[in-house]
Amino acid sequence: MFNNEIASLSGYRRVKVSLYTFSPTLQTRDIIFNGAGSTKHSWFSKSRVISSPWTDLKSAPTNYFSISGHRDVAWRINRRFFINRNYGGCPADNGWLVVLDGNSYGCPWEKRTAGTPRILFSKRSTSVNFERDPGNVGIADVMAIFIKTCDG
Repeated sequence: MFNNEIASLSGYRRVKVSLYTFSPTLQTRDIIFNGAGSTKHSWFSKSRVISSPWTDLKSAPTNYFSISGHRDVAWRINRRFFINRNYGGCPADNGWLVVLDGNSYGCPWEKRTAGTPRILFSKRSTSVNFERDPGNVGIADVMAIFIKTCDG
């Protein structure tokens, strides 16, 4: 039912993705998108970013920025809501956000946390190297999507 309800977001003004981490203290990260005239998938795109916690998100190159992300069964990759800067072998993977869906274990950085889904994000003000900078890779407890339908 949810998919049919948001097939077209023409009446929606803003879409906000919020990441919540509860431990050791409550922390949030919000990405706000322009939802006007978008579809159920196109709102989540670099060109629609209004604001984000990452200063380089709008200016840096990206190889993935989509809800469907990157899936490769042979390599055991299942990355959704994927905002990634670059690949270059697992130790060179840099990005901002990824939801590891199913059994995504293509790289060692994906294996550090158990369970599914796993919501990983950069705790820095810029992209993070998922493999080489694990201290700056956050793990969100909740990811919520909010839709604003009015200008008020």
